Amino acid sequence: MYDGHVLMNVVGEDGKKYVCLIDTGSPSSSCFHGGNVPLELMGEKIRLGTSSHGVEVEKIIEMLGRHIDYLLGYTVLKQFKMVIDTNKNIIQLRNNESVESKDHNVKLSFTKVMQVPVIHAFLIGSDNTRKKIKCFFDTGAKVSYVHSKLLSDPNYFQQKTAVLKKDFSPFIGKFDTTVYSTKIVLTSYQQQNTHQPKATSNETKELHWALGSLPSTLESMFFSNCDAVLGTDIFQHYSILEIDYTNSCLYLNKNQSPDNDNTKRI
Repeated sequence: MYDGHVLMNVVGEDGKKYVCLIDTGSPSSSCFHGGNVPLELMGEKIRLGTSSHGVEVEKIIEMLGRHIDYLLGYTVLKQFKMVIDTNKNIIQLRNNESVESKDHNVKLSFTKVMQVPVIHAFLIGSDNTRKKIKCFFDTGAKVSYVHSKLLSDPNYFQQKTAVLKKDFSPFIGKFDTTVYSTKIVLTSYQQQNTHQPKATSNETKELHWALGSLPSTLESMFFSNCDAVLGTDIFQHYSILEIDYTNSCLYLNKNQSPDNDNTKRI
């Protein structure tokens, strides 16, 4: 981890080590240097284009505060099951045909919007009422966000919990945001149009979570299909996370995972 971002060291076809940013919030993947050396992952050679969606690569690296060589989004991540273990600072890659993980505390199903995982959650009010929200799961985000219309509800967010944080976006640069503490429950619940929802699968316990508001330009971009963005602060609650795109499942664990032959350092 580097400043709330998940980085992975990978060996290229030329034998050199390259730094990859793991970004579940990106539908695509990119090479951030001119050499465009193929990466070798699980025995597969992966060559990426240099597109950065019209954003200058140098600016992204400057805002991140360190050099990276590749951004790995859905187009690459979908090819593997990936375990991020922040206890050991490692990432494990597994074949998509491998058996389902049994060593987890919570199993969450997700859908996808624009190839970005969407998980369901409940905001827990001060009166213990639950409000269902849909959340992008974005490992490219070090700060979590919620739509401003929800953030203004004092039942779920209290002004006394306000803390100022700094963040950046490739689209608008650096910005400040005020985050507010609330309680949420992550769940696999997906049923629609009910006033008394019940989880149909595993769900987490109540988690204390800080969420901020995006600048208006970004809010209109990200919140047309969802209510929130949950970032890498998920690792404050669960130190191990496995994402399985093939079966649309997210596994959360607080225990350590064993090393294997496809372990990468982060």
